[in-house]
Order: sequence, then C-alpha cells, then structure tokens
Amino acid sequence: YILGGGAISSRLGDRIRQKEGLSYGVGSNVTAHPIDERSTFYVFAIANPANRDKVLTALGEELRRILSEGISEDELKAAVDGYLKAQTLARSNDSRLAEILTVNLFAGRDMSYTTKTEAKIASLTVQDVNEALREYLNPEALVLAAAGDFANADKNAAGGETPE
Repeated sequence: YILGGGAISSRLGDRIRQKEGLSYGVGSNVTAHPIDERSTFYVFAIANPANRDKVLTALGEELRRILSEGISEDELKAAVDGYLKAQTLARSNDSRLAEILTVNLFAGRDMSYTTKTEAKIASLTVQDVNEALREYLNPEALVLAAAGDFANADKNAAGGETPE
C-alpha cells in the first residue's frame, strides 16, 4: 500500500505521476489466494509509450529505495489508516460484500477472519514491514512486460521517422 496501493498517494504515485509526470496512473498490489499458498505481486504504470524507459527506471529505483531505506512511521500510519478505511468502505458496497462473503465461504472462514486480519494490520510496526519487504521483495526476480505502440512512440519522440 505504501509503495503503490494508493495510486496517487504512494511512493510510486508521488514520484512517477506527481513529481515526474511520466504516467497517467501507477500502482502496485499484492493478492493472496484464499486457500492456495500462492500470491501475486505486481506493479503497473499507464504511460505514453515514449516514457517507457523512464518509467521502468523510476519503478526499479523506487523498489530498491524502499528496500534500502525502509518505510517511515508516518508512512506506516497513513497506509494502515487508509487501507483499513478502504476495507470498511468496500464492505459498505453490496456487490463487494457479496464477493467477500463468497470468498470466505469458499475458503471455509467467516467474517472473524477479516476482524483478525485487520487487527494484525493495525498492529504492524515499521520493523515488521521493513523485515517483510526485505524477505519477500526482490526487484531482480520480477518479470517486466511492456505493451504499447513503441515504434510510433520512438518516431514521435525523435520528431519524425525513426532511422533504420
């Protein structure tokens, strides 16, 4: 959530979208399967294809920076508060609540699971998060993919035809 969960108010959003203006939207997310020991971490940016290399460089730098510097107490407090409020808001939406209940039924759990999970999140410390980041986040192991009209982006960036 600190890295890119709040797409505009996050490390990635602050740098890539707000400060450098390289992306229309940027973020990151972790999803865990409810019963399999599998999770997915991804980072994304929606940008002009001409900005591809700058965006990829900034993404890599921010991933390495969060590992080397860690997070601050203020970042943790804001992220926990924002995340927990977002979860409460999500449960106020009937279709989202139905989705949560369906996943819980599939996984054999009830809403006490949510209560316990949110209590654990509320009790996280800076040390907890920094240790988890260093254990599980490896920028070198990420698969990078870019999709777009890069041939025309290169022409436009060069101000005309791209030399053969």
